[in-house]
Amino acid sequence: VVIVGILASVAFPDYKAYVDRAKRTEGKAFLMELAARQERYFMDNNSYADDATELGYRNEEPESDEGHYTLDSIDAG
Repeated sequence: VVIVGILASVAFPDYKAYVDRAKRTEGKAFLMELAARQERYFMDNNSYADDATELGYRNEEPESDEGHYTLDSIDAG
């Protein structure tokens, strides 16, 4: 039992780091998709979109594919 506990305590941090890297990859892909949609919108309208529905999302706060990230607002600044 002690050996299993030691192995679990060594393996869990590595697994957690792997999961965190996967989530960051998902977040980056979500931001790249948002940026591409903004650029397409800009090319068509000569301005950036003020909300996500203008970019083709179904609601104003779209989620990433796995749901770990949500777009809260768009600030065209």
